[in-house]
Formats: sequence, structure tokens, C-alpha cells
Amino acid sequence: MMQSNLENRTVFLEENKRFHDTIAWSSNNALFGYLVDSMLGILDGTVLGIDYPPHRRKAIVVAHQQILGTLQLRDPDAAEESMRSHIRAYVNYAEKKYPDILDQTISWDQISL
Repeated sequence: MMQSNLENRTVFLEENKRFHDTIAWSSNNALFGYLVDSMLGILDGTVLGIDYPPHRRKAIVVAHQQILGTLQLRDPDAAEESMRSHIRAYVNYAEKKYPDILDQTISWDQISL
């Protein structure tokens, strides 16, 4: 669904959150599921002003496909490395394009739940 909604920012971000939520709950660790669930509104940084242009959205889809592939292979080491790579790419993007944003304080009233 993300692939077919690269131009629709709202749907793309909803599907991005759904992807991460699904993985969290698939861990069979309820605490992790609830933690990710509660943090999904801020994890992508959009509440702070981070935006993802279409070329960045494409890169996210590729990363998600890679993560999903490693999970389907039941390869925990590859899945961990794929997720680490995905998170590193996010941090690198945020630091490069939005250098001051990661230091901002997020108040709960900024988050749409």
C-alpha cells in the first residue's frame, strides 16, 4: 500500500505507522507493542516538521521491503541489521535536512493520537 501511495503523504505516513506497529506487535512482546503504539505519533518526526519528499518515501519503501523479506526468511540477525540500517538512514536524513529538529522537546499536545 505504501508503494502505491508515494504521492499521497497522509496515506503514506499512515501506512508507515501501520508497518512499524505490525512489526512491534508481531514480536509477541506486549510491552514492546504498547511502547511502539504509544510512540508512533512521534517516531517519524512529522510532528516536529520533518517531511519526506517522494524520493525519500521510495527509499523507505525499499527499506521496509528489505525488513519484511528478512522477517519472512525468519533470519533474526538480518532482520535486526535491516531495521538498524533503516533507523540509521532516518537519523542521517533528519540530521542532514533538519539539523535542529532532533533537539526539540515534544509536548503531548503536539501529537495527534
